[in-house]
Amino acid sequence: MITQVATGEPVRAWPRVETDDGRPGSTRREANGGNGHEFGVGVNRAIGAGDGARLVDRAGTGAGEPACRNADARIDTVISGEETAAYYQDNKALFILDDPLCKARFIKMGRQSPYLPIIKTIYRSNGMEDIAQLERLCESSAEVYKTYSNTWIGVSELAQDLPLGKDEVRKALRPDGYIETTDSLYTYLVNIYEFIPAGHPAPLEYKESNIKQIILSKRKQSLLKDLETEVLKEGWNRQMIKIYKKNED
Repeated sequence: MITQVATGEPVRAWPRVETDDGRPGSTRREANGGNGHEFGVGVNRAIGAGDGARLVDRAGTGAGEPACRNADARIDTVISGEETAAYYQDNKALFILDDPLCKARFIKMGRQSPYLPIIKTIYRSNGMEDIAQLERLCESSAEVYKTYSNTWIGVSELAQDLPLGKDEVRKALRPDGYIETTDSLYTYLVNIYEFIPAGHPAPLEYKESNIKQIILSKRKQSLLKDLETEVLKEGWNRQMIKIYKKNED
């Protein structure tokens, strides 16, 4: 009889395993050449229901550790930059932006500050001398000064710093643009000097952490499948698997 299992692969009819108390447990006995053989169960996982249900046991180890723990211990967690970049290039469609990203400088300054006029004249500049002067002035007079030169930020992050809603920020973001707004106490200035619009792929550095988690998850799934195959082969070779035909008690 051929049974289709969760992996979608045709295999022999999967064994129904009996335990001392009739349930999957920590110890079971099987007839083995007329002698009761006792062994520890490391993996105990049923797939399907009724006839042809599958129970996978890690037989003969006596360790009692689930296969997922073995997988965690054996998985290779080193992911090279080349592997991350290759996954990104092959799957760019997965990383399309719903909202724009930008790199920017953000200034929050009291509306009555005597330095506000000069800061307004230079904050949009990307010249090295102007940036150096801006930083000196902001260190001494600004309420908040942030530079996102090495970090991409999205609409939500930028909106947290401004007295604007996310929709207003989204509309205001433009390549090489700027945002100026005020409330009762402060003036808010934003210079946008790098910009990626919605509908384009997010940059690799923005998604690098996510990509590494995806690669690790795929490695673990592959290792668990290999461990499962190893368990079944071991049980079969050691005659610890019994196959019941349909409707057989």
